[in-house]
Amino acid sequence: MEKTPLTTIEGYIIRVSPYKDKDAIITVLTPLSLISFRAPSAMKSTSRLHMATLILAHGKFSLKKSGKYFSLVEVELDFYPHLESDYSRCVAFSYIQELAQKLLPKDNISFDNNRIFLYLDESVHALIENVDVYKTALFLTGGWLKELGYGFEVDECLICGRHDDIVAFSFAEGGFLCRQHQKEPALHGADLLKVARWSFRTGFEKWRTSEIPQAPAKEFFLTLLEHIPFFLDINFKSLQLWKTL
Repeated sequence: MEKTPLTTIEGYIIRVSPYKDKDAIITVLTPLSLISFRAPSAMKSTSRLHMATLILAHGKFSLKKSGKYFSLVEVELDFYPHLESDYSRCVAFSYIQELAQKLLPKDNISFDNNRIFLYLDESVHALIENVDVYKTALFLTGGWLKELGYGFEVDECLICGRHDDIVAFSFAEGGFLCRQHQKEPALHGADLLKVARWSFRTGFEKWRTSEIPQAPAKEFFLTLLEHIPFFLDINFKSLQLWKTL
């Protein structure tokens, strides 16, 4: 009998769900898609597929199709970010796991471009390479929100469209407001407005080298996490960890 050909994918493990007796449903973010598959006995620590349960590990996954579904045959990890010695990076790493699990779609889906993947890839490596945790978290959060259609207006006043005399950022209104149209509650101050624009406008080429003030970056990031539940119905458990830093 002819063997079923294997399909090999490469990407980040972003979701692990226990399934039946020690099996798991694994979701991997590849450069152009989210793919879920069954990993037999992967929840057993002695299983040769147990490595597939390490969230945010990157690797290659050989899959066999049975009917409509895929089943994992072999896994080969390239790396798994070990950050246990640095508490702030552990918090950021935990947050990225939670963001990926809660913000990205649940089902198998293809993306129009690979920017969803690139934001994650950039951010994981940035944490490993000691880039500031708030800068990294804002880069990923702002980037994913923008790519998924939840970005904020940070180029002009969202009421009248003027580009000058911007004095406030409003989560409730959806972005920048000029002096004439500012509404409360809102964030004020040149540094906070700079961080807001950077979070939703910075590009892949310059984000690591561009400068943003750390204290306003922390303030804007925490405020963003507190407001996300109002328009996405997502609550972040890791928010309490961020507040301990």
